[in-house]
Amino acid sequence: MPESPENLVETTPATASSSTNSWLSTLTKRWLAGATGIAILFGLFALAQPINVSGSPLLLSIMCFFLFTSYWAIFTVALVRLSRSSHPVVDGVILLMLLFALLLLGYAYLYYSLSFYDAEAFTTSIASKISAVYFSVTTLSTVGFGEISPGNDTARLVVMSQMILDLTLLGLGVKLLSHASRNRAQELAHASDSN
Repeated sequence: MPESPENLVETTPATASSSTNSWLSTLTKRWLAGATGIAILFGLFALAQPINVSGSPLLLSIMCFFLFTSYWAIFTVALVRLSRSSHPVVDGVILLMLLFALLLLGYAYLYYSLSFYDAEAFTTSIASKISAVYFSVTTLSTVGFGEISPGNDTARLVVMSQMILDLTLLGLGVKLLSHASRNRAQELAHASDSN
């Protein structure tokens, strides 16, 4: 039985090239969107002025709560998005990068603000935003080089909250996002096999 013209069209090199170009275009748009989100986070971090959270436990609590809820809101959106995504692995990687950026920069901002208004918040002053990002990364990576450490209870509470959220991101976050990505990729593979 001869193949129908529709099947011939699907297998021609021009159609395959068009399909590949469409796929690359979609991936490029997704990566650009993710990079834009990260650039916006870095821009906000660079422009943000420190606020005095060391003298106000309520303000510090509100900022930590905002950081936690922002993280979990993005995480929830990520899981929903991955369950519907046509490119779940790419979307999973992009969303993890956004979560890491939010976590690192959010805590770097808290560290910078604490150190700016309280010289005793850390054993070594976090005098620049780069130093704040450095301390946030060493806390996330659990390396803890030792030249900067929390110097009072307020700073210790903030660092402990980052450690808890870091463990959550690394453990639960990566597992759930990778599981959702893998499941969606399998669904898409089964759907294309049945067609």
